[in-house]
Amino acid sequence: MGKRAGHETILELLAAFAIQRTWTQPELARKTGVSVDTIREVLSDVQRRNLVKLEREEEHPNVYWSVPKDWHPAGVLLSFADARELCRELARTPETPERDRLLETVILKAAGGQDYRGVVDAHGFEAEEAHWLTCMEDGARLTRCVRMTYYSGTRGTLEKGRLVSPQRVFPSEKRFLAWCHKGLTLKYFRFENVMLAETVDQPEFHAVADEELRRKIEQSADGFHGGEPPITCVFIIRETEARWAVRALPAPRAQVAATPVEGGVRVELATSGQRVLARFLAGLGDAVTVETPALREMVVEIARGALRAHGQG
Repeated sequence: MGKRAGHETILELLAAFAIQRTWTQPELARKTGVSVDTIREVLSDVQRRNLVKLEREEEHPNVYWSVPKDWHPAGVLLSFADARELCRELARTPETPERDRLLETVILKAAGGQDYRGVVDAHGFEAEEAHWLTCMEDGARLTRCVRMTYYSGTRGTLEKGRLVSPQRVFPSEKRFLAWCHKGLTLKYFRFENVMLAETVDQPEFHAVADEELRRKIEQSADGFHGGEPPITCVFIIRETEARWAVRALPAPRAQVAATPVEGGVRVELATSGQRVLARFLAGLGDAVTVETPALREMVVEIARGALRAHGQG
């Protein structure tokens, strides 16, 4: 049996004492999955640092280690594997300050420092999609590439062996952001279009800088980025519709500046997904007035297309 990370062995050790008060050194070594020499070093270190009040007793040929009868762990003890699974489940809940605090605590103290914080809300996934979700999560946190079979909606083709480096996972939106090794660019992919996926050791994972990721996410509209620089879009939504429409805009909430004006709410945001935004605004009909010329042209074009399609050209 070999050595492992010190914090992991200590966690397994505490879990063992929570189940049984007295152990021999060989028993503890087997229980925690390390060598007898390693468990002796860890036990001596725990005793020396007074992390737990351990009692040592020799009875040839065995050495016994015990905790006092009134000892109990301060908190809930989890195995290393369970701590990892807890991180995964926590990361899939809606993103809140409390969730992030709990994640940081478990990650730093129990899960080996692996980062799950780019994952939010996995409810509503089918079993197969949940499997691809786990695969992309593992790729992102372990910095490993993923080989997948993917249906490209833009090309209308099924692409086998497509390689990506997952960067951020957005289960609530059923998509993930990854570096595409084929197009050499950062792209959004939809879980519903993944047919097969597996993590692979080669090629080397391509890590994208946090600033570039933040910019891509903030400038996208509902997972769409047109590839052009973002433009500032300004429009006024009638008061009645603004009560729900401002919250439903296809843009990150933090990027939306909403100011009450007479008769409605004036909205300002910067995005590279103007066409997605234009479709949303066109659906509001006469409840929206668009001030930005380029965005207004798109809204008018979409509205005219809808009229022509229904014989109202």
